Amino acid sequence: MEFRNSVVIQIENALKQSGTKIPKSSVKMENRLHQKYKTKEEYLDHLSRIIIHASELSKKRTQAASDAVNQGISPQGIPPKSLAPGQSPQEAQQQS
Repeated sequence: MEFRNSVVIQIENALKQSGTKIPKSSVKMENRLHQKYKTKEEYLDHLSRIIIHASELSKKRTQAASDAVNQGISPQGIPPKSLAPGQSPQEAQQQS
């Protein structure tokens, strides 16, 4: 049971890092893995897929936010106030 609790914590941490709201709790996800996969190898393989998927979501979200900032758009889609109309982020940096 201690191992399964550590798996729940791993899933929970991966989901928190991804920043994605998942309707299922980490406990429910682990229970589903435990019920569905009969061998330790299958269980661990699918566990790693969940964690990798969450990690990839996190990377995509971080990259999208970074791209938006580099284009002078805040993550909420509003241009920063420090930019003049038509001014690129690079131009604003050069003037600083």
